[in-house]
This record gives sequence, structure tokens and C-alpha cells, in this order.
Amino acid sequence: DNFIVSRMKHREKILESPEVDTQTIKLELASFARDLAFVSNFSQQLGIVFFAAPETEQLRGALKDSIGFKGETVRDERRARLFHILLYTFSHNIVATLAFCLWSGAYLTASTFLQKIDPLDVSLMFYL
Repeated sequence: DNFIVSRMKHREKILESPEVDTQTIKLELASFARDLAFVSNFSQQLGIVFFAAPETEQLRGALKDSIGFKGETVRDERRARLFHILLYTFSHNIVATLAFCLWSGAYLTASTFLQKIDPLDVSLMFYL
């Protein structure tokens, strides 16, 4: 999350600079687009590993329905904390985020993500 925020601040700083020319703007926007694509692809690959690799079976088991019910034990609090940590990681790719939320029982969070998607912005990249 800090990577994207720092890139956005850097981009705004360059774009607001009074001596910026069109070539610099073009290069900065292209660089920012590449960085976003990289982070999205990384999140997508992380999702594939999370849901398919046999090495993550224990982690998947721990997160299964970790948010769907409120527990009072320390274990339930740790599972919820783990969910929130991983949610930030998956949040750069909408498909990975939705799959992760549904797996973890965070149906309200998944619904909120779906409502925030602008149908005009949906492209083939979300489904790949």
C-alpha cells in the first residue's frame, strides 16, 4: 500500500511542477501505469498461489470463514488480523480481492468492493 501511495505523491509532485514539459508528463504517466500493472499482476499471482498451491493449504484452512463469524478467542482475533493484513496485499487486483473476501467469509467487504466498481471501467484485465 505504501508503494502505491508514494508513487501517487511522486506523480502529483511532478505534474504540479511549474517547469514540467509534456514529455516529462508522458514519461511519468507511462511509468505510473507500468507500476500499477506490475502490482496488479503481482497480486494476481499471489492469489493463484494462495488458492492453488498445496503449500498454502494450512493457511487457507486458517482463513476459511475467519471473518464470517465473531469469535471471542485469541485465535479468532489472530485470524481476523491475518485476514486484514492479506486483504491489503490482495487489494491491488479486484478479482483476487473478491475471491479472498469470499473465501474468508467477508461477504460485506466483497459486496462493498462490487458496488464500488464502475461498470464503464471494467475491462478484460479484471477477468484475466
